[in-house]
Amino acid sequence: MNSIPNPLKILIIEDNKGDQLLVGDYLEQEFPHAAQKFCETCESALLLLQQDIFHLILLDLTLPDKEGEQLLREVSSHTKQVPIIILTGYSDIEFSVKSLTMGVYDYLLKDTLTPSGLYKSIAYTFERQKIGLQLQKSYERYQELFQLNPQPIFVVDLKTRNILDVNKAAIEKYGCTREEFLSMNMGEIQKDFDDKMVDHFLENSTFECEEFFEHQCKDKPAIMVDLQGNLVDFKGKKAILLLANDITERAKYISKIEDQNKKLSDIAWQQSHMVRAPLTRLMGLIDVFEMQNRKEPFILPEELQFLLDKILNSAHEIDKVIKDIVGRTYGDDD
Repeated sequence: MNSIPNPLKILIIEDNKGDQLLVGDYLEQEFPHAAQKFCETCESALLLLQQDIFHLILLDLTLPDKEGEQLLREVSSHTKQVPIIILTGYSDIEFSVKSLTMGVYDYLLKDTLTPSGLYKSIAYTFERQKIGLQLQKSYERYQELFQLNPQPIFVVDLKTRNILDVNKAAIEKYGCTREEFLSMNMGEIQKDFDDKMVDHFLENSTFECEEFFEHQCKDKPAIMVDLQGNLVDFKGKKAILLLANDITERAKYISKIEDQNKKLSDIAWQQSHMVRAPLTRLMGLIDVFEMQNRKEPFILPEELQFLLDKILNSAHEIDKVIKDIVGRTYGDDD
């Protein structure tokens, strides 16, 4: 496979001469250009690891100076990114399986070892290492984006609503330490982080809402935020990646605009009545004058009649303008 280094340098830590010859022969068959070095004790292996660089370690679990878990921990602490494959006898199988949880890539039974089996184990080990390094880089990239994001981000357990992770912006904005956050439930930050919101995530996988939510801070006034979120898998748990955008100042600005609009509406209403009152009286006087003229007709001078008509028409026009202003102020298009 392309992931196998070429040329390959292998350190075999094995005290049994027969097993050394067997493993060395199998390696020669499958990797003819590989460089092999042998050690028979833990002490000599650690010394060699300080002096040279290897791509792979084949480790026997029973050496004269150390064995088992203590041996594995000693060697692992000096290998950094170097993969380890355990060579074991039947009596060591239980610990060999356990060792897979301690960073060991594979274990091989000496009594059933074959050249092809050894090759497959080494090939899969390097492929697994390659994938592991890619995942590590991906995780580091995620952490970089997560931590450097200027907006507070929470990772919230979908089932328990406990906070699983936060970024630096959240720590700075809310005033809590990371440890304090990880001991909290999201409901302590946002009181209305309820079943309805969680159900929305389950149904849509994303969340983006025009509503504003109040978030509590430590030793600081509460802030108003809008939220965006996605469902994610976080260390094997279903979680919500929640971005909280602080819109406290914007909310204050919107509130001020709403207050000003209300004041303008009140002013428009008051002014319309203040203007309409004398206008109504004027129109009423003209109506009275015309009614009186119909009861006791008399001929008005032509110019005076013309002026009265103009006054009445102007009064109706002003009345229409006032009604239009009031209608627009209160959203009445009729």
